[in-house]
Amino acid sequence: MFILRMFKPLLVLGAACLCLYNYSPPMVSAAQRCCEGEEWLKWSKETQTVYLTGLLLGTERGFRKGCFEGLVQGSSSPTEINERALRGCLGKTPSFTKDISVYVQKVTEVYQTYPNDRSLSVRDVFFEFSDDKNRTAKQVHQRLVVEGKRD
Repeated sequence: MFILRMFKPLLVLGAACLCLYNYSPPMVSAAQRCCEGEEWLKWSKETQTVYLTGLLLGTERGFRKGCFEGLVQGSSSPTEINERALRGCLGKTPSFTKDISVYVQKVTEVYQTYPNDRSLSVRDVFFEFSDDKNRTAKQVHQRLVVEGKRD
């Protein structure tokens, strides 16, 4: 009986922790979550630079892994990969050869010049400045907002 009284508070505490652990806050829809551009403008240049660097490195890694895995899965032999096909796939990776500070400034320019575009994701805006697109802030606004196009 004594042991049961000792463990009762622990059981109550454990049950409370379990309830809190399983609690999920209400979901926020994309329409309610606003606005990445507002958040971007609050960040320091250093934070913006780190964010875009991470986005860039993650994209490159994702393309490399996706191309390699896709070719391995499509190959008759896991050890045999068509190098030409791999180069072709990797060639579709968006290229960003300018200094990262250039892209930080360009993303910032879009959000400052077009305040209503602050609902656009940083990712979507950033990718409009890749080497193969190399758009201006006005062109980004035109493509993503006026035309509503996304890649």
